[in-house]
Amino acid sequence: MKIKISIIKELENAADPNNIRVGYTREMFVNEKTFKTPIVGENFPRDNHWQTSTVHEIIDDRTFRTLNYIWVWEIIEEEQK
Repeated sequence: MKIKISIIKELENAADPNNIRVGYTREMFVNEKTFKTPIVGENFPRDNHWQTSTVHEIIDDRTFRTLNYIWVWEIIEEEQK
């Protein structure tokens, strides 16, 4: 399946400020069988060549915080069966 992940806010106390611009968006394919929603203490998405830094807080079912940013994610294409 394909997901989209976007930065919606840089934290005021970001450890690495201005590293990636707010509004940055990335679309990527993930393995539907091993895909997990964000988990505190892990990178997102796992098992992918590109991933965020460690998730520090789950804000809601589509929004989470890492060391520097608030991210939002969504499924944009379901896997074909």
